[in-house]
Parts: sequence; structure tokens; C-alpha cells
Amino acid sequence: MGLLSVLEGPNSDFIPSKSPDINLNVEINIPSLLSNMLQDGLLKELPRGYLCPEYTRPTVTYDEYDESVLTDIPVIDLGLLNCGKPNAGNILLGNLQRACEEWGFFYLINHGVPKSHVQAMQKQARQFFSLPHHQKRRAHIPGQRLGYHSMQPTTTPSPSLHWSEGFTMKGLAGHVHCSEFATRIWPQGQEKFGFCDVVEEYTKSMVGLEMKLRDLIIESLGVDSKHFKQYCNPSFSSLHLNYYPTCPQPTNVVGMGAHYDMGFFTLLAHDDVGGLQVQHGGKWVNVKPRSDAFTVNIGDMLQALTNGRYKSIKHRAVVNESRERYSIAYFLSVNPRLDLNPAPELVDEQHPRLYKPFTFLDIYTSVRNKHLDELSRGAQVLEFLRASS
Repeated sequence: MGLLSVLEGPNSDFIPSKSPDINLNVEINIPSLLSNMLQDGLLKELPRGYLCPEYTRPTVTYDEYDESVLTDIPVIDLGLLNCGKPNAGNILLGNLQRACEEWGFFYLINHGVPKSHVQAMQKQARQFFSLPHHQKRRAHIPGQRLGYHSMQPTTTPSPSLHWSEGFTMKGLAGHVHCSEFATRIWPQGQEKFGFCDVVEEYTKSMVGLEMKLRDLIIESLGVDSKHFKQYCNPSFSSLHLNYYPTCPQPTNVVGMGAHYDMGFFTLLAHDDVGGLQVQHGGKWVNVKPRSDAFTVNIGDMLQALTNGRYKSIKHRAVVNESRERYSIAYFLSVNPRLDLNPAPELVDEQHPRLYKPFTFLDIYTSVRNKHLDELSRGAQVLEFLRASS
């Protein structure tokens, strides 16, 4: 899809008569460019490809915080592991169990990741997304959810384009592959070495946290850890940088459509701009950024492995007209070729098996393509994998 098809509207004057130097035959419909064009008067209205259907439009703005709900969002303090207080470990496991069962989402504090590592990664994200478009496109891999993209950054289809840009790097056993991308982006520059050094340092910190949190989540279930660890050994992970440009009509678009993450869990580092919303109790709740915390959300694979006991949570990103937003997502996934089966201890007469055996690859090769319309409206892929269906 090129810029021409996105800008196409009912009136011929929808496309600016005088536009920047743009090749309309390539995918260049990036929100940051469009935002500048709108602000400079080169476009008269939002491109229709980005306009959300009414049922998906944000009803809560990015900085509209309900303090009564915010105080209910669980806070998991890993500092309890080393505080020396009696029973602190059991308190931590109990808090984690309730957070995963009741919300599927929580703040994670005293996590041990140096603030300098997070700040360095955020700086690299800002520098990357500020590059000229032609330079960012060197990291674009057509047809894959890898590298740079400005279209659909999630595995869930959406009825409209996302007002965001993304950059995804995948890894195995804690090593995220960034050198090839860096060489493409900066073929002769020294910047590639600084970028890769920061990515490597940040990833090492995240691997340590990922393993600690994974083990605690399994322990909180009171089941044999071997069942779960077979799916995460080696660990499959990915690092995803998000950029949400300003938008002159933020309630008519979404930065990222409503979806469920499909992996084990996601660790998200924020800047100080709001925009993450989670659905709880049938309502969209703004998550207030905390500089001392990661936010963590449970994914579909963990929900399946716990037989529905721990809940994957629907979430989305909204944008605003005055402040850009950046976030860094670290996804822990599972071995894509292993059949996912719940821990035997979590299945009995009172808790029958909820989902059929399936692999992560099944979702891409069959399930997802059969239910594109339902998924684009916010359905969870697990609904189509129920054992009773």
C-alpha cells in the first residue's frame, strides 16, 4: 500500500497540490511525515486509511487518569526477595498470583535493571526514529514483522492503520540480532557500534529480569516448573521499539489497535508520556507511566499453559496532539514448534481443559487467517482454540 492509496479520498483536492519530494509508488505513509504535512497545511485532513471505525475510537484521552482505578493496578516489588523480612517471599508470590489472576497486568518495581540502561535504550530509540525516512527504510524487511515498519506492528489485524512507527529485533537465548540492521542503517558510520552496544547491554539486563520473573510466576502457581521451562529453553525473545508521533486529531486514530500479546509475557519501559490503555472490568484504563517501573502484561501463551488461570489482557496505545511518545517492549515467547499443553496440576474435574493443543506456529499458519475479521474487532485468538469448539 503506497501513500497514494492511503491519501485517496472522495475529493480530488484531498491529495496536496504541492507536496514534499515523495515517491507515491512506495510504502511511505508514515505517521511522522503525515503529521508534519498536516501541520504545514500540505494535507487538509487525516488520510482515511488511518481513520478508525467509531467502535474502536478512544473515549478516554491519553492523560485522563482515574486515580481510584490507578491505585488498584497491582504493584509487584521484587525488593521483597532480598529484604530479609520473614515471609517476604510468600507475600511476593501471593501478590504476583493475584495480579496475574485478577488483572493480567502489573507494575514491576525494584527490578534490578539499571536506570542508565533504560535511558540509553530510550535515547537510541529517539535517535533512530528521528533519522530521515530513506535511512530508516534500510532496516525494512518486506513481508516480515522484523526491522523497521510504519504499517501494522502487531500480529493482530486492525481495521485501520496505526499512528505509529516500530522497529523489531528478534533473538534466541538472550541474544538479539541487531548488527545486520545497524549495518544497513549506518553502512559507513560509527553510530552502528554505539547502537549495538546499547542494545546488547539492555538485552542482557532484560534476560536476567525475564528469567527471574518467569521463575517467580511459575512458582506462584505451585506446579512443577519443568513443565513450563520446556517451552522457554532456549528463550525466544524480541525487542520492539515504538514511536507514537503527535496527531492533530488523536481521537480519530489509534497508535496501536486493541490486541492481546501472544507470548509468555511482555516487559514494557515507558517514557513520561501516557498512552498505554488496558481493558479491565469492561472499561479502558489509562496506565500512568512510572519512571521506577516496568509494566508487565501476561500473554496468550501463558494463559493457555495455566489453563486460563492467569489472564492475558487486552490493551492498546492512544496518541495525542502535543507530545511524542516512545516505549520499549521486550517480549518473552515460547518455542514456536512445541504443542502447548497446560500443567497437569491445573486440569481436573472442576477445571477442565480449556484449549486444544496448539503451537505458536499454528496461530500464523491457520487460526489467525481464518478469523481475521473477528481479530480485527478485538477478539482473542484463544477463543478459536477452545477445547469445546
